[in-house]
Amino acid sequence: MRRSYFLFLLALFLGGCSRGQEERPAAPTIEKAQAGGSGKDESKTAAAAESERDLAIQLARLTKSAEKHERRGYFDQAAAARKETLALIEKRYGADAWQTRSARLALSHSARLQKLNAAQKSVYLNGEAEEASAQQNWKRGARPTALAEIAHARAGAQHLWGPADYTVGNLLDQEAEWRQAAGENAAAEKLARQALAIREQVFTREHPDTIASISRLGLILQMEKKYTEAEPLLAEAAQRSGVLWGETHIEYARQLNNLGMLEYDRMNLPLAIETLNKALEIRQKNLPANDPLIAHSLFNLGSAYFASKDYAAASPRLQQALNLFSPALGESHAMTSLARANLGMSLLAEKKFAEAEILFRQDIKISQRAFGAQSPAVAEGLLRLGVLFCNQGRYPEAEPLVTLAVAIDRAALGMDHPVTKQAEQVAGLVRERLAAKANQPAKVSVIQAAGQVIPQEAAPAVGPVLTPVPFPSNPKPRDGR
Repeated sequence: MRRSYFLFLLALFLGGCSRGQEERPAAPTIEKAQAGGSGKDESKTAAAAESERDLAIQLARLTKSAEKHERRGYFDQAAAARKETLALIEKRYGADAWQTRSARLALSHSARLQKLNAAQKSVYLNGEAEEASAQQNWKRGARPTALAEIAHARAGAQHLWGPADYTVGNLLDQEAEWRQAAGENAAAEKLARQALAIREQVFTREHPDTIASISRLGLILQMEKKYTEAEPLLAEAAQRSGVLWGETHIEYARQLNNLGMLEYDRMNLPLAIETLNKALEIRQKNLPANDPLIAHSLFNLGSAYFASKDYAAASPRLQQALNLFSPALGESHAMTSLARANLGMSLLAEKKFAEAEILFRQDIKISQRAFGAQSPAVAEGLLRLGVLFCNQGRYPEAEPLVTLAVAIDRAALGMDHPVTKQAEQVAGLVRERLAAKANQPAKVSVIQAAGQVIPQEAAPAVGPVLTPVPFPSNPKPRDGR
């Protein structure tokens, strides 16, 4: 069944976990080499780092071989590779280390595979194939199919190994991650709790797999706005990661980022900014300057500064995030577009109208090319540009933009969608300002304001300006697994 996080750690040795959306912990020996030294000390450090890299390559080869043999049903060969892995890990870490216990458990799994009868072997191999299919379907966007397949694979593993087996915990954790991504938070929470219970029993609370499950459950509770329940879990995940990896490690930075974003959601902004700054500093010391995780940290920190109305601090960080996202992800990628739009709103709040207008117009053109002229993404850009014009008192230019945004949202999303209602609200206020400027009563319009927008500082002669369109919901890239 799905390989748990610790197997990736073993495979990459001190190089850490699989890349994907996760971080790759930096080797302690490399960090020491960067810290300084001379002569024999430098030679010893370099030699140690080279030795660890060689061992990491060897472990990766053995793990890949064992997994390939297990998928094909060659369990004797898989067990041999696991034995060799265990010997190497035990020699490096000692008999009682968590790495050794993890390798021993992997060998035990291969050994029990050797004992399966023909019918059980068929069940196991079918489950492996179904899980692999689920992974592929998830990657290509066939989410309902992937969720059905992973749930069926989990049921098969429970039947084969029992409900409390670590392989079942792995599948529960994977399904919880996917259910959360699909917006099924209640189902995700239930699955995450089950995965955590299994991993704590098998590995103890200090193991990386268990820490991952603690973090997962905390993130799901955060998405459900259960902040009081989420906070101790995310704080524990950060504390245990700091103890396990060290407080200069990027795995610790990832957990700090998650904790910082929880404080952002709770609007505890000073603590959010402090925690996110720590996460960013660690990433900048350990990762290449153009790494996407640095862009994510900059974006998150910029969001927190924006929420605290420190626009002078928000804008440069959002600009840096945009500069990293654009070449790495492309101009039309969702994160690039979001960074560009949010930077524009921060500049708008600073009253740097010309700079903001350039960004908003770029965003509209890119969205039109990527998604079509009738896309809600285009409507969102039109709305922002209209708000910008309104803040400058350019109501005649703002009115047709926001009217078009409403028309697009109504056609694409429906009359009752929250985005449509927000567009109607802004359009109604623009019309009011336009009528007030002309010293005429507001004309009756099919576009009605749907709530109250809190005005910002008054602008001379033309009355209070409109609040910038808020950041879209959940604008922060979450790093948690």
